[in-house]
Amino acid sequence: MCSIYGQMEALSPIVECAEDSGFISLAQALQCANPEMMFAMMKSYTLYCDAAGGKDHGFIVVAGYLSTFARWNAFAAEWNLHLAAYNLPYFHMKEFAQSRGVFEGWGKDEERRKRFLSRAAEIIKSHVERSFAVVVEFESFNRVNQTHKLDEVAGVPYSLAARNCAAKASLYLNNRDVNYVFEAGDEGAGELMRLMERDGYSSPVFRPSHDIRIKGRLVKGLVQLQAADFAAYEVRKAFKDNPDESWPIEKYRKSIRSLATIDSDIEDWGRYREQELIALCEANHVSPRE
Repeated sequence: MCSIYGQMEALSPIVECAEDSGFISLAQALQCANPEMMFAMMKSYTLYCDAAGGKDHGFIVVAGYLSTFARWNAFAAEWNLHLAAYNLPYFHMKEFAQSRGVFEGWGKDEERRKRFLSRAAEIIKSHVERSFAVVVEFESFNRVNQTHKLDEVAGVPYSLAARNCAAKASLYLNNRDVNYVFEAGDEGAGELMRLMERDGYSSPVFRPSHDIRIKGRLVKGLVQLQAADFAAYEVRKAFKDNPDESWPIEKYRKSIRSLATIDSDIEDWGRYREQELIALCEANHVSPRE
């Protein structure tokens, strides 16, 4: 585990969100038909995760947040109001950082940028229960995979990081059922499905973070994934700027420090280095390559 996470401490199928009328209609029907079932659903947990980085960065990070159905619905309502106050259709951290896309023209208004991001972090902190993040370096993964059959147990760097976040969420909840939702489009989704089915987790769902059209069909986005995008981007930025994790906490960006009060354990934020990857192979009795 890496020191940045020790310093930061708290930095911390389809599960629909509040704006998806189909799921809300189902919830209302269940409430009328079976109040106990509705109460159980309201207490169910969902982990929303996104990835950042990639081969061009030399590493990938998967990060996200865990909370209950009820708190995620409250998050969606407040998040959408926040976006509406700025006349934004969605939030995407890369577009925000580069002042492009829906954030075009924001680059010259630093005060607006600060207000927007500060409020976004407050909304996340007030509605999520736990945060998770895992970093996997491609060079370390490939090097270990040359000597051990790492791909058999871990798939690819993305699936290793994502499956680890899912495992940490399940462990936090004492192995109770969790719904897993990941941002669609990341390479390695098939391997993640294989690993989670193999290990007995519920099947992950892959959805966009905002509404998109695919072959003329509207696919509803899940705004909870926009919170995960925020976390993944910030961890990617922190790791890229300070890969040896030598900085004091004060030197990290305010945006990542603003998330530092979200509850998490030091083990919930970590990094697979070469020694951890070898240990993973040994723990799973993976045979060395001949």
